Formats: sequence, C-alpha cells, structure tokens
Amino acid sequence: MTSKRIVNQRTLLILILAAAAWVRITGLNWGLPHTYEEATPLRVAVSMWGWVTGQPTTLNPSFFNYPSLSFYLHFLIQGILFLVLKLTGAMASVADWRFLYLTDPTPQYVAARLLGVTLGVMTV
Repeated sequence: MTSKRIVNQRTLLILILAAAAWVRITGLNWGLPHTYEEATPLRVAVSMWGWVTGQPTTLNPSFFNYPSLSFYLHFLIQGILFLVLKLTGAMASVADWRFLYLTDPTPQYVAARLLGVTLGVMTV
C-alpha cells in the first residue's frame, strides 16, 4: 500500500470513530436522573461498594443475570468518580457520595454512561 492510501484509511477510521462517539455522547444526559434497566450494572456496583447500604465492600456482585465483568467495570468507574470528586473538593466523604447518589445520581449515571460510550466506540 502507498503511504497516501494508509493516511486516507486512518483519516476515515478517525472520522468513523468520531461519529460513533458523537452519536453516543449526544444522548448522554437523556432521561436523567430517571433510569430503568440500563442502570442495573451501576446499582449492583454501588451495592458492591456498600456505600448506600452501609455493608462492607465486597467483590461478589451477588447478582448473576448479567455478565460479571460489567459489574466490575462499573465498580471501578464509581471508585474513580469518588476519588475525582474527593480530590477536587466536591465531596469530603462516603456520606457525601451517598447523599449525592440518593438525591441526584446524575454524576454517577453520567460516569456509567461514559463507560458505555467508551466500550461502544471501542466496538466500532
């Protein structure tokens, strides 16, 4: 292949990936803070942290109707979100995270949906 053709293919790939990301990102806040079935992996991950229930953190999702990898990825994302919010001063403790989750879980859902965007673009 010529180098010009490789550049054109890379450019096309970048455009396709950008379009895939744009389609997914435009609906990122749709319906929030109300969610339905899509929130199951997030809810299971939150229960694994034990922040809402007061239970100790566990790596056992105790729910096996979905593939477990989705729970572990959401578990990781929520941990990262907590660290980011704590380091930026947006919250000081797990109690603040719990309050946010119970009153307006939009940040948690946006973080979870960004995981979906990332995986969707990677699939493309």
